[in-house]
Amino acid sequence: MSLVFKIYITISLMTIFCNSIQYSQTGGWQVPADGDFPIVGFNICFDEGSFPTDSTFKTLENGGINLFVNYNRVINGNDSIVYNSFNSYRSHYPESKLKLIMQIAGIVNNTSLYSQINPLLNKFTSNSVYGYFIWDEPWDIPNKGNNDLADINHLVEQLKSNPNSKSRLAAVDLMPIYWDKISGAERYKEYIDNFYNSQTNRKPQILMVDYYPYLTFGVRNNFFQGLKVLKDKSLQYNVPFWIIVLSSKHLSYIDPTINDIRLQVYSSLAYGAKGIAYYLYSLDGDYSSAILQSNFNKPSAYHGEKYNDVKILNKEITMLGKTLLKLTPFAIYHNDSDTNNIYPNGQKGINDELLNNNNNRSFDVIENIAGTDSNYAMVGYFQHQITKEEYFLIVNKDFNNSHEFTIKLKNNVRAIYEISKTTGSEVLFDSNSKLIKNVFLRPGDGRLFKF
Repeated sequence: MSLVFKIYITISLMTIFCNSIQYSQTGGWQVPADGDFPIVGFNICFDEGSFPTDSTFKTLENGGINLFVNYNRVINGNDSIVYNSFNSYRSHYPESKLKLIMQIAGIVNNTSLYSQINPLLNKFTSNSVYGYFIWDEPWDIPNKGNNDLADINHLVEQLKSNPNSKSRLAAVDLMPIYWDKISGAERYKEYIDNFYNSQTNRKPQILMVDYYPYLTFGVRNNFFQGLKVLKDKSLQYNVPFWIIVLSSKHLSYIDPTINDIRLQVYSSLAYGAKGIAYYLYSLDGDYSSAILQSNFNKPSAYHGEKYNDVKILNKEITMLGKTLLKLTPFAIYHNDSDTNNIYPNGQKGINDELLNNNNNRSFDVIENIAGTDSNYAMVGYFQHQITKEEYFLIVNKDFNNSHEFTIKLKNNVRAIYEISKTTGSEVLFDSNSKLIKNVFLRPGDGRLFKF
């Protein structure tokens, strides 16, 4: 089972929307949780022979997770177990910002148009519930006699009508661009449009999609193309997009390193993602790796080689997220010089995003990018939704090596600030310059600047 929260994008008309866009908040639901950038962990595990304890949830929260989905196939009926245990934790730690996206047996992927889910919704009503995970990877064509999109619309109608759930998130994980029923970007745009147009009872609240780029035989070559579609559809439908990244070895996917995970995160942020989710975060019985791999009920114990590294990454996301949530993505610049071999693995469908291959771009703000192996540089260009101040998120696409880049702007600026990854505050980087000089980036890393 893989996960994809929906993400919607538009194309050349993007610039029409961008000048005034602020992501809407629908159905009373507020994004993000308590003002923090959404960082989601899929799965909740606890030590064998036990139930979740306060320490189980403290381990999640210590790792930088502020939302989690009780996705767990090891214990049947774990929805009530997790819900009751988590409510106890929240009562003991009222200052906690951790919240639950409930996956409830009898609701998730319920294919009956006549199902009544109100009795289930009324069981899970505490303030600890952020929302409900209601569908994983719907089809937009008949699926074994079922109409997934109509079923979702029916479920959402009940969620919207129930006073206990109407102000909570209804999360749907859409298919990625590499689904075998999709044959290219245009079909993927159609798939997302079909989903949005089918939801007549309430506009979808987020665009959530999983994309897992790292296979045992190489990297998928439509990673950036998929992000591009999600960015555009997010702007078209005026909803934030959340991306679910690969963090566990399963099926034909590799065990991703921290560099692999970091590249997925910062690339998604550069394209405008407003939520990051990890699949899986806590180890499941059918998987051979995850971020949180052991000692689930022991916050101070060793949890696996990636736990502390991702904890640091999540702190960076949280600090930068204070700014990123207020920004609208306008453009992406890839510095690759060979249009037939865009890193990694010959990425396709993004030639119009190449810095040196588009003389008619709407936002022509970069003169050039220099530095060691500057072909690995990628820059996301943003504007503040209210002040219209300009920002760059500079990313190193190389997930094996560190590099240093210098970005030359078209025009001189009075001051350049970096947004600190440790405090979230602005720090003066340079003044009276058109150069963002010597930006050192670890493999897959990113840094955010205002100018």
